Amino acid sequence: MPIGIYIRTKPPWNKGKKGVQKCPEWRKEKLKILMTGNNNPAKRLEVRKILSEQKLKYNPMKGKHWSDKEKKKRREQRLGKKHTEETKRKIGEAKKGNKCPFWKGGITPKNHLLRMSLENKLWRESVFEYDNYICWICRERGMELNAHHLLDFSDFSELRFVRSNGLTLCHFCHKTYTKFGLKAKTIHLASQQE
Repeated sequence: MPIGIYIRTKPPWNKGKKGVQKCPEWRKEKLKILMTGNNNPAKRLEVRKILSEQKLKYNPMKGKHWSDKEKKKRREQRLGKKHTEETKRKIGEAKKGNKCPFWKGGITPKNHLLRMSLENKLWRESVFEYDNYICWICRERGMELNAHHLLDFSDFSELRFVRSNGLTLCHFCHKTYTKFGLKAKTIHLASQQE
């Protein structure tokens, strides 16, 4: 028999009918019988065993939606409740390091870890507060601020997080007037000359 040609033994149930057709009653009843009690595939012991072996859990709410009344009730139950500091710490510890699903074996460079550390964030905040959130050069407030190291971050490791080694600059002044900005300008000029 050639591919794509099949002999039908009986016509389809919706042949000759126009518009959207509902499922025939006999099919609905057959499905209802199949899905009730121990006939439900998700409730069969062998199916549940396979699911647990594959580390898949049967979720009775999958594909279902809460009614608006139920959503409102659940929202009101949670409203105003916040995690305690201990719970927040536990949640953070549960996904830290090699427990995180994105862990790649600790390949983050040391410089990046230092720059993103809590100690560095606290140092930046202390520098901003000391300078009253005002840029030292243009004396503007409300700009995007950078905390500039007076003595280089890379050369003076013991002074990295000392408040007196910091200066508040806006992003424009930081790029324009500091060594950081001069390095960026020389690289840009060198690339234009080539």
